[in-house]
Amino acid sequence: MVKPDFVDRGSGVSKAIEFFGDLKRETEKAFLFYDGVHEIWLPKSQIIEYDQVTPPFERSSITYRVLIPEWLAKKKEII
Repeated sequence: MVKPDFVDRGSGVSKAIEFFGDLKRETEKAFLFYDGVHEIWLPKSQIIEYDQVTPPFERSSITYRVLIPEWLAKKKEII
């Protein structure tokens, strides 16, 4: 059985990173988030979960809580 990418293959423990960002753009395969400093493209296939945390009527952009694999957070220099 193949484990998802966010599970450490050696220990079997999930290693996920949570961050917050404004959703700037969406394509069929990816989201573009702005974390206040950088714009970061994240493939939809690698996002573990995401939730809207600000109501759309409060700001021009909507902030999301995003959970991604640790390896992707390192690759995208989020951590």
